Amino acid sequence: MKTGIYKIICKKNNKIYIGSSNNIERRWNTHMNTLDKKTHRNPHLQNAWELYGKDEFVFEIIEICESYQLKDREQFWMDMTRCYNREIGFNNSHNSNSSFGYKHTEDAKNRMSKLKKGFKQTKEVIEKRIEKMKGKKHTEETIEKIRTGKIGEKNPMYGKKEDEEHKKKRMINLLNTKKWNSGLTKKDDPRIEKLGYWKGKTTKNAKKCKLIDLLTNEIWEEDSINKLSNISPLSNSSLRRLIKNKASEIISKKYKIIINE
Repeated sequence: MKTGIYKIICKKNNKIYIGSSNNIERRWNTHMNTLDKKTHRNPHLQNAWELYGKDEFVFEIIEICESYQLKDREQFWMDMTRCYNREIGFNNSHNSNSSFGYKHTEDAKNRMSKLKKGFKQTKEVIEKRIEKMKGKKHTEETIEKIRTGKIGEKNPMYGKKEDEEHKKKRMINLLNTKKWNSGLTKKDDPRIEKLGYWKGKTTKNAKKCKLIDLLTNEIWEEDSINKLSNISPLSNSSLRRLIKNKASEIISKKYKIIINE
């Protein structure tokens, strides 16, 4: 595994591409695969590859260095060869650290758009991603950052209200959308049987419930959780979390909920 700077040379026009990698051999294989699949992110190199063919391209290692030197050495070779000049090379940016300032051409945008249309991940890829994420949990610090990042004016929906026209369109779309279980029976899909789980049973939402403020002894009573949320300080979701003992410490220490069986 070699770490360093490499260049790709087009023998037809002598244009070059300068790059760097911690694993040069793997990076070259990546270039080859994406160019062959016509999905390379550099449109100029991709166009030349398709025009002249891969036999007209040469890959060379021009310097071996340490990982921490990669960006500085890449910048050195980019400045020396001027590979970001369209008459000389294929590089998009003047800077080895980013492509800041570079803008895709309309042709490149259209080509990238076509490549993405209709693309779906395979079941194997999805299952691998799910398996990789199993058992992973956010740290308390990360959870707090996510929470505070969406509070008040930081929330993209802050101060916004759905207008009546949009609400009507949403409702029409909802009513016109065919339900997944329409016309299906238990024999067609095993999920249908689960839909009738509460049939003949009394749900928590339909039972009388009482919320008690443990600090002030104030009591709120109603026939259902929905109704209780309308008159008490807690929302519907907070009340349900309190029932399942999943409410935050602040809520669980202050309130107690009683469901009449």
